[in-house]
Amino acid sequence: MYAEAYLRDKNYDNAFSNYDKALENQYPYECDVYFGYGYIYEAQGDRELSNFRFPWAKEHYDDSIKYLNRVIKDQNLSFHQNNVDKAKEVILRVEKKKEICEYNEIFRKAFSPEINIITDYDVYSGMEELAISFKNLNLWKNSTLCYYWLFRQPDIVGQRREKNTDSLELLSEYWEFSDDFIHDISINSVIAIINSNNTIFRKDHIIVDNNIIRQFSLYEELQVLERSDFRQSIGNVNAYWYKVRAEDGIEGWVYGLYLFFYPIFPFQ
Repeated sequence: MYAEAYLRDKNYDNAFSNYDKALENQYPYECDVYFGYGYIYEAQGDRELSNFRFPWAKEHYDDSIKYLNRVIKDQNLSFHQNNVDKAKEVILRVEKKKEICEYNEIFRKAFSPEINIITDYDVYSGMEELAISFKNLNLWKNSTLCYYWLFRQPDIVGQRREKNTDSLELLSEYWEFSDDFIHDISINSVIAIINSNNTIFRKDHIIVDNNIIRQFSLYEELQVLERSDFRQSIGNVNAYWYKVRAEDGIEGWVYGLYLFFYPIFPFQ
């Protein structure tokens, strides 16, 4: 019961140690413990996947599937009979996540500092597939980074480039309103992109004539430093203000309507 309580609270370390204690004390329904292990290893895999550590994620997903298969095989040792059906559902979900780990080599090539020009078509198509896979798992930050990479490729043009840009803006918005976005700002890992010409750069997050520093051009990139505590309604838009640092080191504020975002790749 302690383990399951910790599991519901996403306190995986304590959940794991209490499941271990249950087995050490001859808890008779071992499959319920194995189901817990399976869920914990899936969560650990998700954590590695969210940080683009594909090999480590795959190891955790393999462990998750191993324990969940034990639930199905030895279902007579389960007190919670519905865990057997749940285990089958979780295995299908984890298998889909494992498939993403196969893109490790493509992702490594795309972001390798040793490779300046990408000429491999498989990398382009693989990054598009990876972006969609992350999107389908609601891993908004991961998907945003993949679409940003595609957005930056000079030889992707025409409708394909427009589609990638639209996808980048959409996924960026999902990420902006996710739980981890503020944390990412706090560790200086969020970059903003100007989405409109002549975007006004202000000294403070208020609209008055003597508050203007200058204007930005389309697709200028800025380091995000802070987000306002409130959203401001301007016309039909209700958005946050963002404190940013320009390339010349000047700091100021931009209204969120004129920004979309991407994460700094954590291993650069």
